[in-house]
Amino acid sequence: ELIYAPNGNYFGADAFGWRAFDGYHFSATASVEISVLPINDPPEIIFQNDTVRYEVNGEPAFLAPLADIIDPDDDTLTQAAVGFRAGSFRADLDLLEFQNTTNIRGNFSLQSGVLQFSGTASIAEYRTALRSVRYVHLNTTDPLLPAKIVSFTLDDGETGSIPKDKV
Repeated sequence: ELIYAPNGNYFGADAFGWRAFDGYHFSATASVEISVLPINDPPEIIFQNDTVRYEVNGEPAFLAPLADIIDPDDDTLTQAAVGFRAGSFRADLDLLEFQNTTNIRGNFSLQSGVLQFSGTASIAEYRTALRSVRYVHLNTTDPLLPAKIVSFTLDDGETGSIPKDKV
């Protein structure tokens, strides 16, 4: 059995030599030339230990003010989404806010509870955009506010990220 494992994120031409051994003698060296095709790694959002605190009648709360985005093989993203998990959203009470930028547009759906971002922009621009998303609770008289779970997803135009939740 022969196994070839290139360095992480390596692609391009490669070559190696090998010899077989039958317990008594080594064979002549054989050469192998291969072409390693690139794969697209999905982008990923990383949350710091920033706890979201919201007070009824308080200011809107930033959901991920310290979030970071990594994508080892792309410099831009094409879309992202921030949405409430099932059972965590009430259309009459919950809202996500975002201020559009030159390259990124956001649209919040009151039916689904998802803030959808679109536009090709740098990872730094998407990082800033996602850090600026704020939660607003529309009922200013009810002091009971159950925990909210929101999920973040990213897309680099080729591969979407695994959803990542934040409470």
